[in-house]
Amino acid sequence: MERRRRRRDPRLTPVARLTAPEVVYELLFHAGESESQALVTWLDATFGAAVGATRMAETYFPGCYSVEVANPAANKAATVRWLAAHLSTPAERITVFGDNLNDLPMFRVAGRRIAVANAQPAVRAAADLVIASNDEDGVPRFLAAAQPAAIPGA
Repeated sequence: MERRRRRRDPRLTPVARLTAPEVVYELLFHAGESESQALVTWLDATFGAAVGATRMAETYFPGCYSVEVANPAANKAATVRWLAAHLSTPAERITVFGDNLNDLPMFRVAGRRIAVANAQPAVRAAADLVIASNDEDGVPRFLAAAQPAAIPGA
């Protein structure tokens, strides 16, 4: 977290007292291993299926965990389904890229699943293809080299 503060990451804003804005789409918590697990346990016990919570080891900050909290229908799989319907294209023709556990629902519905080399092990295991890491600009390099026919839905 200190590295992000030093880079002046605008997503990190210390507050003395948390007040909810008019509309909340997602909450993202960063914590250590035990604190993040305790948060997920509390969320499950308090809200059950009314809240979607995904706990992930931070790929880019070892030892730190993220907990994404949102409406259970607000996930990347739902977004792929919406996009497919909006484009009148089957989800099986959509290619997605991922690196962390919150990408797994999207991987289950998309036709082609691509993980970057520094993705979490479960994401790499679920991928059809593993490309260069984010640190090596894997996704932009893949897209620049791809022929339109090589990408389903293009």
